[in-house]
This record gives sequence, structure tokens and C-alpha cells, in this order.
Amino acid sequence: MATDLSASFNEQYISINTKLKKRFLRKPNISEATNEFIALAIQCEHSEQPSFAGQTYIGAAKCEASAGNFLGEAEQHLAAARQFMKAEKKLASLKFDSPDRENLEAAIGCYMWALVKYPEKSPLRTSILLELADGLVDLNYKHEALVYYEEAADTIEDKTMKLMCMRNMFNLLLDCGKYDQALETANQICDSNFHIPEGILTE
Repeated sequence: MATDLSASFNEQYISINTKLKKRFLRKPNISEATNEFIALAIQCEHSEQPSFAGQTYIGAAKCEASAGNFLGEAEQHLAAARQFMKAEKKLASLKFDSPDRENLEAAIGCYMWALVKYPEKSPLRTSILLELADGLVDLNYKHEALVYYEEAADTIEDKTMKLMCMRNMFNLLLDCGKYDQALETANQICDSNFHIPEGILTE
């Protein structure tokens, strides 16, 4: 069954690409190809094949880029990132070793590609960084997650959100045995002018 699905996916993916490449004398219909890639990606999602879905969303992202729709490109890269992350988590839940981290590296790459498409102070950049950090924590890559939490904390202006991000960083630093940095972060939280709930302050 998996082989049939793989063959069907390859056939459809190549068919969409061929349509884009063989129209030498006129501009290819980018919008049509984008929609076809997205439809194929959704089909892969329904078939529980997230890595195939991720590859296909990247195809849609390339179409959006060639049409100059950079926000659409970012959206498709985010969709791809989520599918690759799902694929990595699926392998982890089945206790399969993934030494080359192929799906995870693809997810990180897609998150980063989407990130640069948004303005520097955009809340969407913060959301992407936090989503990636949370995914890495779920996969027990806590040291890597710290990097993205720190980057997110630097972009957050909302005080409540910043407090929760710093609290996550504090707990992760403890889990990673980085006690000096954890103490420094705790002091930053206490010295801030945030309204800190009593439970967090006690912690």
C-alpha cells in the first residue's frame, strides 16, 4: 500500500512540475499549479504521509515565490514545516532512530525560510520561533529549543507573552543544567516591571 501511495505521489508531483516546465512559449499558470500542489499536499495529509505533504507544500511555496507573492510563499513554507515536524514526531513516537534528522532539519529550514519573509518586529516571527522551540522541546532537543526561545524573547513586546517565554526559558535552563543562566533569567523576571502572578514569583 505504501509503495502504491509513493508511486502515485511521485506521478502526480512530476505531472504538476512538467506542466510548469514545458510551456516555453507562454507564461505557465502559476496559480493553477499552486492549487494542484496544495490539493496533493492535503491528499498526502489525509493519507498520513506528512513528509510527502511537506515536500508538496514546498512546491506550492516555490510557485508563490515565482509569482512574487512572498506572504503566500511564507504561508506554504509554514505548512511544510508543520508537516515535516509531524513526520519527525511520528518517527519518535514509534521509537525509530533518526540519526540524520532529515524531517527535523527540513522543518527547521522551512520555519527559517518563512521567518525571513515577515517584517523584523512582526508578531508572526515570534509565533514561528515559539512554535519551533515548542516542537524541539517535544522531541527532547532542549538545548536547541533554548536558542529559539531566547530569540523569540528578544522580539516580544507584549509583557504577558514575554513573561511566559522567559518562564519557559528558565525551566529549560534548569532541565539543561545551566543553573547560572537560570538564576540570571529568574533575576531578570523578578527585576522586570511585569505584573507577575504570585505562583510564578514563588516558583
